[in-house]
Amino acid sequence: MGICTQDSDCRSGYACIDMSEENDWGASIIQLNPIRTGVCISPESAETIGPDRQNQVCTGAGGAGEGEGGGGGGGAQNNP
Repeated sequence: MGICTQDSDCRSGYACIDMSEENDWGASIIQLNPIRTGVCISPESAETIGPDRQNQVCTGAGGAGEGEGGGGGGGAQNNP
């Protein structure tokens, strides 16, 4: 990410966001005594997910740990 002090420092479609403040990305500055804390980044554009939204994409229709699948396994098997 490019460092910046204002939006005009960034290319079109990007904004200068001060990452030392609370931000939509949950990012933190870890460098000691940084010269600048603003970075050019694409502005947050996704909608906030409401607390009543279904999570079946992540857990499956039966919820976590139910149903078939579950991933894992895989890898080489040792057949003597």
